[in-house]
Amino acid sequence: MPTVYKSSDASAPTLTGQVGALIGVLDACLVNGYGSKSAAGWTKAFSGTNLASYLPSAGHYLDVNDAAAGAGGAQEATVRGYESMTAVGTGTNAFPTTAQIASPGEFIRKSATADATARGWLLIADQYTFYLFILSGDTAAAYQSFGFGRFYSTKASDTYRSFICGHSSTGSGSSTGLDSIGWAAAINNATTGMFIPRTAAGTGTAITSGIVSPMPTSVARMTEKVRKRMRSRPGKGSPASVSSGSASAAARDTAPRIPAHDTKTAPRQLDMRRAIHFGACNTANTHTNRSAITAPLTSAA
Repeated sequence: MPTVYKSSDASAPTLTGQVGALIGVLDACLVNGYGSKSAAGWTKAFSGTNLASYLPSAGHYLDVNDAAAGAGGAQEATVRGYESMTAVGTGTNAFPTTAQIASPGEFIRKSATADATARGWLLIADQYTFYLFILSGDTAAAYQSFGFGRFYSTKASDTYRSFICGHSSTGSGSSTGLDSIGWAAAINNATTGMFIPRTAAGTGTAITSGIVSPMPTSVARMTEKVRKRMRSRPGKGSPASVSSGSASAAARDTAPRIPAHDTKTAPRQLDMRRAIHFGACNTANTHTNRSAITAPLTSAA
């Protein structure tokens, strides 16, 4: 079950626009715990001065440089994922690659100012994934977002179902270059700022990824299949006249209502692990038709 960590919690660490402040928050939430909050169950695999590499219970590494390495200075930390690592800043099969996002990597916006001003934050995590939201002060009541970890894949034994989601440009608190976790696109739309290590087939290097709008399984509108008819009946004249045809009046008898086929699409929820790994799902977005149900015809008493 995910744990919610907040800057307003008792004994919560303080996030500022100073070097090392983000690592203090990640250490407390992911690795050590604080106050009455237990740690999410991650490991701090490697560390240095204002540097850290984190590893979930299963998955890939997140490398964090909180030493003012980018153009945004101490207001931002830089991040990159790796399939494997031997030290902070040193690993193999990075996502994104340096060709996709040049050094020092993607960015987490911490603060609009490079000072000790405390910034509100919210972090949701379990042992596999976390999502971080920061009130950086760049825009009133607007959170900067970042996510890293595993997602659910439709492909069995998918060892590359990790993602990283952050700023792809530095020095700005706007949404430019940011893949917001709350944003939705078609599943085949690559989104700036979001990367996964490889395709679902395990080939190649890092690729851009995307998420989908929520559309839970539901029964569509009910459709009515019926014919409306008028019975022949004698007229008042002599000889009797008969009229017949179709009428627009409501039918005397109607067939049972028949629901349209259920439809489904992949859900997008806050838990990004529920996103679908590209190439893993090529089936149609329609449930298999249900078997026909028959029942004996009964007459009214």
